[in-house]
Amino acid sequence: MAVGMPNVGSGMIDPKLIDQLIEVQRLPIEKVQQRKDGIKTERAEYQKFSDLVGKVADSVRELKDRNSLVKLKVESSNPEIVSATATPEASEGSYELEVNQIASPDRQVSVGFTDRDKSFVGFGYLTITKSNGEEIEVIVEPGSTLQDVVGHINGKDPDIKASIVNTNIEPAPYRLVVSTVSTGEKASIHVDGDTSFLSFVRQTQPQDLDVNFNGLHIGGGSNSLNELAAGVNFEFKKASPGSRVTVNVSKDIDASIEGIKKFVNTYNELASFVNKQFQVDEATGKAGILAGDSSIRMVLRSIQSGISFRTNSESKYKALVDIGISTDPKTGTLNLNESKLKEAMNEDFSSVVDLVCNYRDRVGVAGNLDNILKTMTAPGDGVVKNRLKGYDSRIKNLDQSLERQERLATQKEQAIRQRFSSMEERLAKLNSQSDYLQQRLGGAG
Repeated sequence: MAVGMPNVGSGMIDPKLIDQLIEVQRLPIEKVQQRKDGIKTERAEYQKFSDLVGKVADSVRELKDRNSLVKLKVESSNPEIVSATATPEASEGSYELEVNQIASPDRQVSVGFTDRDKSFVGFGYLTITKSNGEEIEVIVEPGSTLQDVVGHINGKDPDIKASIVNTNIEPAPYRLVVSTVSTGEKASIHVDGDTSFLSFVRQTQPQDLDVNFNGLHIGGGSNSLNELAAGVNFEFKKASPGSRVTVNVSKDIDASIEGIKKFVNTYNELASFVNKQFQVDEATGKAGILAGDSSIRMVLRSIQSGISFRTNSESKYKALVDIGISTDPKTGTLNLNESKLKEAMNEDFSSVVDLVCNYRDRVGVAGNLDNILKTMTAPGDGVVKNRLKGYDSRIKNLDQSLERQERLATQKEQAIRQRFSSMEERLAKLNSQSDYLQQRLGGAG
């Protein structure tokens, strides 16, 4: 904290001299601040390294899961009639289907009304009876409108929905529609308007699905079936008797290699970052900010050892180099030969999966890398996290040191200014006495 000079006005002590003395006292503070700034710069650069390691860890964590590598594509010859999706557990195959009839809900419509929210629909009870005998009772209070009845029905049962339809047929275009969410013959309902003005007719008869699947007759109350072929879910959208729809399930090699490409790219980002730290800039003659940090090389070498991992399985491929992923001996970055990788997948897809992914108690290359990276990045004793903690601890210690030195410098500044203030006061008195003596002696002469 700055302390102002007293306005004594002796003119014999230059204020700049005092400021220079105070600046000398603050030199240690400036040195500590420079050290702190340097460590913060290093810490920011190491955080970039940590983030890149994290990206590699994320890509490896995804890649060790077989589901991330096993990608299937499903193609329907007429997706407007039948569509399908497949899980990684599905097998490649071709399926022929004919949709004679799709499953439909029960839908019942009331008599018409002139509006939705003004005309009264009577009063009493509206009862919806489900096929299992369960009854849903709705109280229609005096003064109720179509909109009120809809509000009372919805929420009573998750399988029953009510809505209002404007048919645009005068003089009573608005009708209440009560329908089931589920489909099939078992979705049948009966709607009784009791003493209200609501009477209903069936608009859509509930019916089951009717499909020919590879020559077999398939039925059921749902338009979505997942047990016709393992891992494949079929969605039946429209009936088209006589039309044959073919659904093909096959491996999607282009989608499968995306996870591997992501790993290669994230690793190369990390390797390039580390290499750059040890390259000397010709203009400045200096290497990167982390050139003196051995941990970044140690982490990279550990990952590289994981990349060189060879499996003990009986599969065709034993190492990443066998499927087109090689290491540049000069830079340590990875080269991905996509043509060779695709060729390996087409020849023996299972062996590629066995090489890369974990399966039961067997560890693949990605699983081994995941274990290495977990060790390196563990919050407790991982080298990457500990290095960042070390930076934070040093910055905290320097902050505390700066706080102490600031207090000492302020105290010294106050002392210096006080001493010079006292000196100026004494000089002012001496000047005053000297002037007095000169006047007296001059007067005596």
